[in-house]
Amino acid sequence: MTIILPEPKTDSSFSLEQGLVRRRSTRQYVDGPLSLYIFYSWDEKKILKEEKSMIFRKSVYFVLLLAAAAILINLPPASHARGKLNPTPSDHEGPFYPVVRQQDEDHDLIHVDGRDQAAQGDILHLSGKVVNEDGQPFSQAVVEIWQTDPNGRYNDARDRSPGSRDPDFQYWGKALTREDGTYSFTTLVPGAYNPRPAHIHFKVWIDGEVRLTSQIYFKKKEVLNQPATPELQTVELQKNNAGEYEAFFQIVL
Repeated sequence: MTIILPEPKTDSSFSLEQGLVRRRSTRQYVDGPLSLYIFYSWDEKKILKEEKSMIFRKSVYFVLLLAAAAILINLPPASHARGKLNPTPSDHEGPFYPVVRQQDEDHDLIHVDGRDQAAQGDILHLSGKVVNEDGQPFSQAVVEIWQTDPNGRYNDARDRSPGSRDPDFQYWGKALTREDGTYSFTTLVPGAYNPRPAHIHFKVWIDGEVRLTSQIYFKKKEVLNQPATPELQTVELQKNNAGEYEAFFQIVL
């Protein structure tokens, strides 16, 4: 048996269905009087191979995109990535920022100069620290607070809430930060008033300029009966052995 393999012959035709030019190669196999023609579409094989390669590349690209998206979603905030602290958000000053200065303006709000009795309510030892985003303290910064009494009333003529005010409660005070940026107040757990949760207003002054105006909220819902509050402005009240409350609030500028 003799097999003759001549050089491939090519012809071109146009497929309207596929929209491409198909080139065919013909090989003739001779076995006695019987001739058999076998056709191979070399260009089709090349196109299929390229299409498979393209699909593979697109699949890999898609998987990489999904992986990158997952990484970005789980990344911490930029401040965390740089090892920085999140700044304390600002908040409304409210309508009752003290405009009439009082004689007693210190950090002890439960004792008023000239009064023998202490203010009535749950005592709160509020302490904290004023730092920048790198954790460096601000010394000699002025932190001032103002708040309601346990009944949810401000000592302000503009507050029309009914009921008497406690003359033994200072309602407003200020503290100077120490060398390490710490501050402290002795005050009362504030009362909530509809629709606001219980809170303490504060301002931070540095070199005579207000750097931040915001509010402090509390997590002790069984005491304060309040809704959810901003995480970076919320602290938890802890009761000490003396039955008084303590809270630590760091202020980041």
